[in-house]
Amino acid sequence: MPVVVAMVWQFLVNIQYGAINATLQSLGLPVIPFIANPAFAKPTIILIHMWAQGNAMVIFLATLQDVPPLALRGGGPSMGPTPGTSSGT
Repeated sequence: MPVVVAMVWQFLVNIQYGAINATLQSLGLPVIPFIANPAFAKPTIILIHMWAQGNAMVIFLATLQDVPPLALRGGGPSMGPTPGTSSGT
């Protein structure tokens, strides 16, 4: 999967035939060398990395939403005995 993602981003930011630069040219704006220019390379790679981490964050947040409210309050049968009370033995 990472190889496919890298190829898609390579297609998007390519200076000669990239989709982003083609859109910029059609709007009459200058072409941006996203990877070839050191001033743009680091921000571009950071943006790509943030985009890739967004997928993991969506899964993480969906998992957090599935936590029962009782567990979030810090009590309940799955949490064990409350300190200072008998454990029933």
